[in-house]
Amino acid sequence: MKNNFAGPSRSDKKSIENRRRRKRIITGMMLMVLVEAVAAVITMPALSIHSVKILGMDDLAQDEKVRVVKTASLMIRRNLFLSGATAVTKEIDGLPWVHSVKIVPIFPDSMIVKVQPKKIFCILQSGDVSYELDSAGSPIRESPSPAPSLPVISMPKVTVRCGVPITSLELQAGLRLLSQLKGDNLPAVNKIVVDQRRNMCLNMSDGLLFRLGQAKDMNAKIEIMKQLYSASPDLGHKLMMVNLVSPSVPSCLLRPISIQHASNTGANAIGENVPRSGA
Repeated sequence: MKNNFAGPSRSDKKSIENRRRRKRIITGMMLMVLVEAVAAVITMPALSIHSVKILGMDDLAQDEKVRVVKTASLMIRRNLFLSGATAVTKEIDGLPWVHSVKIVPIFPDSMIVKVQPKKIFCILQSGDVSYELDSAGSPIRESPSPAPSLPVISMPKVTVRCGVPITSLELQAGLRLLSQLKGDNLPAVNKIVVDQRRNMCLNMSDGLLFRLGQAKDMNAKIEIMKQLYSASPDLGHKLMMVNLVSPSVPSCLLRPISIQHASNTGANAIGENVPRSGA
């Protein structure tokens, strides 16, 4: 059978090639126009950043404010679309006293930097130096003297780098105690002391001392403390010390006036009315 199909003629091939050439030329011209337009935008004086406003620094120390301002000022005179805001955000966010930062461009020539400082959760006493900590155990800065009226965690000297969370088991247990021992029936925690053997003692604002021992079985120990205060909100007037080193076998020491009362009623001064773990 004879094949009647014939390929494109020479003139057709030439026409196709011309159309392709014109398409390449037009595409190239459009790219050149686009490049020129982008270049015009990024070099336009009207889009050069002239103002950077920083919000949220009222609670920062003067040197901390200076550090934030210096970093944010790196965007000045840059184009709004090439401001380097990502790098500036990362650097400010990495400062020990900054919880978060957000940079908002304001067309055509301004930036607003919104800084959220870290909140001081407690004071860490490490050796002769005190630090302000956030709730994650990250040192914010050295604490001024006198220290703010905040709960204190005192422990043997540890390596401290501001902005880097301290992973000590005892410190993390102390932070957990401060977070969970809150409520209407609970007095404030004044101080948590960690000794050289890593034993923990908890001093409440009502004068009651809890001996907690090692940083283990904390759920059971916290639950017993909550139960005690729930049953007797004025617990600090009755007891001097509660021993929760072993939460399954707790004990307590009555205050002198309570001891006299216990003698009169025939009650035992040690270990009275202390719920056991799991009870």
